[in-house]
Amino acid sequence: MTARELPALADLLVTGTDTGVGKTYVTAALAAACVASGRRVAVLKAAQTGDDDDAAWIAARVPGIAVRTALRYEAPVAPVVAARLEGAPEPSLEPIVAAARELRASGDGLLVEGSGGLLVPISSHETFAELALALDLPLLIVARPGLGTLNHTALTVEVARARGIKVAGVVVCGTRADPDVAERTNLDELRRIAPLLGTLPYDPDGWPAMVSA
Repeated sequence: MTARELPALADLLVTGTDTGVGKTYVTAALAAACVASGRRVAVLKAAQTGDDDDAAWIAARVPGIAVRTALRYEAPVAPVVAARLEGAPEPSLEPIVAAARELRASGDGLLVEGSGGLLVPISSHETFAELALALDLPLLIVARPGLGTLNHTALTVEVARARGIKVAGVVVCGTRADPDVAERTNLDELRRIAPLLGTLPYDPDGWPAMVSA
């Protein structure tokens, strides 16, 4: 599947079953699909920690869209921990919600990328689950294709639904041309957990081909 073959979905909080599962890559692919369909979409990185700049990565690959980062910290840890290490005030949802409202007013679709998984703490009492509720956004869950993904995805879906968060579906990122037995069987099993919206190989260097294919 290419970026253009993903559904042109927006108004989502993109979360992961874990860190490093390809949330930024999938967020960019969703944005590219929206642009290809003629939809004006904006992207918000809720909280950036560490040296990466996910918003800049997306903006460079999907030009012409509004992309912002609400909170930024140097340490590559959860936002509340990063702020504590820097001696900064404890984060809250307020600047993220304010940035999301501004971006929503600039277009007709919004993609909010989280950090790590759904229960990563933003503050001492708020996680990305609370952010999804505050923004009234359903979840798109990015999952790995291999062993362990069924448990991780099911746990994320169960927590989301228990908290009253709608789950739009799952995108599997990192599929391979030579899948092992777990990867070959996991897609059918994931469909039993939540709607499977698509699969993508993880290939940042091949991004231009992904978008134009």
